[in-house]
Amino acid sequence: MPTPKFAPVARTRAHEAVKAQIEEKILQGQLQPGDRLPSERELCAQMGVSRPTVREAMRTLESAGVVVLRPNDPTGGAIVRMPDGANLERSLLDLVRYSQLSLGDLIGFRMLVETTACHLAAQRRDQAQIDGIVRAQLAVEAAVESGTNEEYIAADVEFHVSVARASGNRLLELSTSAVRAAMAGLIGDATLKGGDAVKRDFVRRHGAVVDAIRLGDPDLASSCARRDIVDYYLPLAEDDEVGTLSALEAFVAAATSNAPPTAV
Repeated sequence: MPTPKFAPVARTRAHEAVKAQIEEKILQGQLQPGDRLPSERELCAQMGVSRPTVREAMRTLESAGVVVLRPNDPTGGAIVRMPDGANLERSLLDLVRYSQLSLGDLIGFRMLVETTACHLAAQRRDQAQIDGIVRAQLAVEAAVESGTNEEYIAADVEFHVSVARASGNRLLELSTSAVRAAMAGLIGDATLKGGDAVKRDFVRRHGAVVDAIRLGDPDLASSCARRDIVDYYLPLAEDDEVGTLSALEAFVAAATSNAPPTAV
């Protein structure tokens, strides 16, 4: 692939214009993950800006997870990074940190994401993905019996991500990891507060989700996920958010014929 050319930019907030040009080349497909950008000197010459301007733009792109800098690499410039869910996770965490998202917001979003993921996973019934879910479930069981809290949390996250992965929708997979991280940042891991009894209850509930996906029953799989969130997280919401969450639950439950909405 030929190296894309860059145009001179205006001097006002020039580093933003440099950043915008690079992002545009990536969005247009002229730069792919793994491609190397021109060196600092080449970018300065093509864009008509100073090295500090290019460096500031590169630091911004690195912070956003767009590129990986190679400061001691003599062969050229930064590397275009393969996108992942880290940016989404950071964005949700920042919104929580600055009180722009409440626990109720996160519970509602998680309900939509996880019930949809379970529904699609059961509908698709991809055996290789189901095998991955089962392995993740076994890892959770092992962590409950003999692992540390950190090992249990990591295994539990991987279980939910493996279900979302089985949905075939990449955004659901990324959102599952991000919303769980954001909720943990706000309230910690709810299952740890109840000790081993709560962990074992979650293992049982996970098993019901796995069985529904194996059976190819989307409504049941979705219903199991909905009940888990309502039983464990709805009681933690603020009083003024319960009504909205209950309405959302009723909306989700309307698409699952196996169970009525849970009374609040």
